[in-house]
Amino acid sequence: MFDGKELQPQHAPKAPHEDPEFLNSTPARPIRILAEYIHPLVQLKREGIVDTIVMFGSARIESRETAQERSTQLKNENTKKMSAAERVKHRADVRHAKNLLEMSRYYEEARQLSHKLTTWSLTLGPKPRRFVVCSGGGPGNYGSGESRSL
Repeated sequence: MFDGKELQPQHAPKAPHEDPEFLNSTPARPIRILAEYIHPLVQLKREGIVDTIVMFGSARIESRETAQERSTQLKNENTKKMSAAERVKHRADVRHAKNLLEMSRYYEEARQLSHKLTTWSLTLGPKPRRFVVCSGGGPGNYGSGESRSL
């Protein structure tokens, strides 16, 4: 029942898609996940990219050159002036560098495969862009013009 008092205007809440507080909240997490799926699809379509070959696993693998440089540098360090604890750490670092050097083989093989796929895909013509090589974003972005960038 109206009591004669003047009503104060009520402001409508922001639409959920315009509310940063809501979009960053836990309940809106599925929306953010969906956006992470849809956004790249829109970008690929905008660039005329039809097919992609995505290479993962390079985030912790270094190029042969980088791994060799690190390994050589560690092997050449003078350990005589190091404390016992520093020598233990240094030995662990040398083992890790050796493992990275061994794993760098896969980085180099991925670069070669990327180059071959890209060279082949360029023979298919410019439209639509077919079999574009993508990387997971680690060091394995296959630089030197070997992959077709998005």
